[in-house]
Amino acid sequence: MLLVRTPQDAFIRFVAILSFVASLYLFAVAIFALPNAIILVLAFVFTGLFVSTIRFAQRGRQWGVIFSRSPRIGFVIVFSLTILLLASVAAAYALVNHYIATTELSKARVAFSAGNLDSADKATKSSISFASSAAAYLTQSSIANARLNQIVTSTTLSAAEAQQAFQTALSSGINAALTATQLEPSNYQNWLALGNLYAQAVPLGVSGAYDNAKSAYNKAKVLNPTNPQILYILAKLDIENKNIPAAKEDLKMAIALKQDYTAAIFLLSQLEVQDGNVKEALAAALAAAYFTPNNPDILFQVGILYAASNDFANAITALSLSVTANPQFANARYFLSAVYVKQGDFKNALAQMQAIADMSSDNAKAVTTQLAALAAGKNPFPANLLSVSSAPVK
Repeated sequence: MLLVRTPQDAFIRFVAILSFVASLYLFAVAIFALPNAIILVLAFVFTGLFVSTIRFAQRGRQWGVIFSRSPRIGFVIVFSLTILLLASVAAAYALVNHYIATTELSKARVAFSAGNLDSADKATKSSISFASSAAAYLTQSSIANARLNQIVTSTTLSAAEAQQAFQTALSSGINAALTATQLEPSNYQNWLALGNLYAQAVPLGVSGAYDNAKSAYNKAKVLNPTNPQILYILAKLDIENKNIPAAKEDLKMAIALKQDYTAAIFLLSQLEVQDGNVKEALAAALAAAYFTPNNPDILFQVGILYAASNDFANAITALSLSVTANPQFANARYFLSAVYVKQGDFKNALAQMQAIADMSSDNAKAVTTQLAALAAGKNPFPANLLSVSSAPVK
């Protein structure tokens, strides 16, 4: 068109060339880069402008319909254009609402990440008012879950106020999560969010909370069967419901899916400790330590289990590594001191106890008796301190 049928008018020719080059550039950006809404709008505007200059091209022809001569055709054209106009207005309205809803949802997520739950909740409700979406309801359920955690740990609310606030947040969160599962039932995250909310009520003994939470988690597992985290969450739910055998099976399946899943391995070792299975617990703890060798909590667990197995040399090694990883780990130093006493090494036992005392004045008061006994070469620890029953279980 530009080379063969160039418009004779200089201004029209300028507009044709400018609009062609602009639309070519903008569509190239749209194809080979990540365009935003403005780039796409400008691309179509310049394309439309270029097309409109074709009517001024050399040897250009025009055709039209005179409505007075063809009233039926005129009616059909006008009616079709009217329908097209109304459809365009409706589409534009829906598009604008969707854009505003997406913007508000982005604001809600930013506020939620910053811990500002009130602003996040307000922005999420604004997003839903413009365009309902599963993502917005999922965010709303996450906000409700965070509120529940705040209420449980609050020290300023009275018992009645905390109960009322908990019920309100739980109800709104469950409603939001249920709506998300209805809008997008194939998204496993919606079912996880619903299960997390029901799980909040399990420790409180709310009737049906455990069954509803497990049902939601199982649906998430069906939708994403290779995700070990879902099995880990199911295990923690079973632990809350005092179903330890089911929790162990869930953890074993999670570890089978992800052999270096340290959290699952460590939790399994703690469950074995509760059942008195020192050998199995030690094997699980060692596996966790293999994948995260600098985790002081896991090394502490390994040291306690070695001590319970009367393997004091390895217990000292593990507890020393735990203290090295976290020098402020007073509990690890305390048990390390007890293991040193078992080995008859009162000098190192006293050094560990003194390190605990040096951490704070409260610590110094708490271990005064132990310091005096160790300085005198006496064992201040109870006989069952290093037994399995004394192993800490979170």
